[in-house]
Amino acid sequence: MTAKNILQILDQYQKSRSTFAQTVNELASRFQNAEYLVKGNIIELLSPLLSDPVPSIQNNSVMALGRLASHNSDIAFTLAQQGIIPKIIHCLDKKSNYYKKSAMFCLKNIAKHNAELAEIVTNVGGLLAMIYCLESFDSGIKEVAACALANIASHNADLARIVEKAGVVPLLVLCLQEPEICLKQSACLALCEITKHSIDLAQSVVDAHATQALVKLTMLNNVKIKAQVYKTLSHISKHSAELSEAVVRTEMLPRTLLDMGHPDQTVKRNATTLIRDIAKHNVQFAQLIVSSGGIAVLTEILSDKDVRTILPAIVTLGYIAGHSDKFSLALIASGLVPILSNLLNEDIEDHVLAAIVWALGHLGRHSSEHSRHLAEANVFTRLVELMVSEKSSEDLKSKCKATLKFTIQKCTDVSALEPLLHTAPTEIVKYALGQFSKILPTDSRARRQFAASGSLKKIQELQPEPGTSLMEYIITINGCYPEEIIRYYTPNYPDLLLEQLDNYMPQIPNIITPRKKTLDELAEISVSSLVKSDCNC
Repeated sequence: MTAKNILQILDQYQKSRSTFAQTVNELASRFQNAEYLVKGNIIELLSPLLSDPVPSIQNNSVMALGRLASHNSDIAFTLAQQGIIPKIIHCLDKKSNYYKKSAMFCLKNIAKHNAELAEIVTNVGGLLAMIYCLESFDSGIKEVAACALANIASHNADLARIVEKAGVVPLLVLCLQEPEICLKQSACLALCEITKHSIDLAQSVVDAHATQALVKLTMLNNVKIKAQVYKTLSHISKHSAELSEAVVRTEMLPRTLLDMGHPDQTVKRNATTLIRDIAKHNVQFAQLIVSSGGIAVLTEILSDKDVRTILPAIVTLGYIAGHSDKFSLALIASGLVPILSNLLNEDIEDHVLAAIVWALGHLGRHSSEHSRHLAEANVFTRLVELMVSEKSSEDLKSKCKATLKFTIQKCTDVSALEPLLHTAPTEIVKYALGQFSKILPTDSRARRQFAASGSLKKIQELQPEPGTSLMEYIITINGCYPEEIIRYYTPNYPDLLLEQLDNYMPQIPNIITPRKKTLDELAEISVSSLVKSDCNC
């Protein structure tokens, strides 16, 4: 056999390997092919090709394994068990940029499924390989490496802490300053996954001056970047007031309020969530939001059709109202109570209804003036309906009860409290009677209305336990009326009167009134008297 024939055979073998790797790579991209490929021992067949002398074959083999790993965790776990990961990252520094990108793609898809696989990737040197690629001059390699790091950090605080301690955060901050949009987005995603777990991880990101770099990205006209930046800043702010202050110091508030009206729902939702996570900490942040025109922006969002967008706006308004009675009055003056009351009647999920009820509770809990606005919007009646409904979740019922308790205890509007005596359960009636026990002793008009409306009769039908607060309230209210009126409204009082009638013995007087005489009899008596008088003469 001549040298030419030998070279031809070798060339044919190389072409076959190349065709095989490329074909498998294309087949692996489809989910429906993954099961058949794995059953056909494709992992064992591709494993030797990872060290093939031809770079394109190596690259296609790694890409094929990465695509297979992306479909489900079982395939990814098989790759980890068969020692594929060390082979992929072996001599990574000597590989081409295409291979490095494919290797990061494969590690990213293995680590994304669960914490166990992410830990395996980390322990066999995958984390060091990602950091090495993150220092590359090629933006495409850094982008995929940042995504792989994000997948590892996303699972739990321990893995995120391992990533942070490896010195990744400063490198990610540098990536934020690169011109490539996709790299910025990937780096922002990785920082987001690190910061969400704990306050110390968020603090490490702030210490690396990431907040300034992140806020600058909000100026870009890119929807994905904006949405990811606001989500990352939200994760930083939610942990503590100090971290929120670090975010606020970057002067991001005006831009964030502006983007709360962005046409993209994700940007609008994430920007609103950031404001929510800042507002919850203290009254100073709430004051800053109110002074910047946040009330009008948040109220406008409530007209949105996307429930996921209006939910953080509702919670933000609740936080602001809870911090101060003045803020609550400002929200009431903006027309918030009727808006929330209308939303209570919408067919929306229970967790959203629970948030609305919670916000209404913060609006009405400060004083009688605040509570009066809730009563005028007929909020109490709707809360009772949701509380007693079998369809309501336990969380919704609990929040309805708490809101009714706090707002009723501030309410002095008799006309708003009276319907509760007839429709609300006893545990809510107790709070209404507590208010009546304070109002009736000093208000004669309210006493008359209370009796005329049937409320006085209603409380006589209650059977409280002796010594309870409910019993004390009823005794106090009954003490505001004459005993005859209390007896009159006592249950079965008419039956008692009829029973007394049945047992009553008629009393006939002994002296009968004389019969009146007629005119003839009176005339006869007069004549007789005259006759006797003449005779005597």
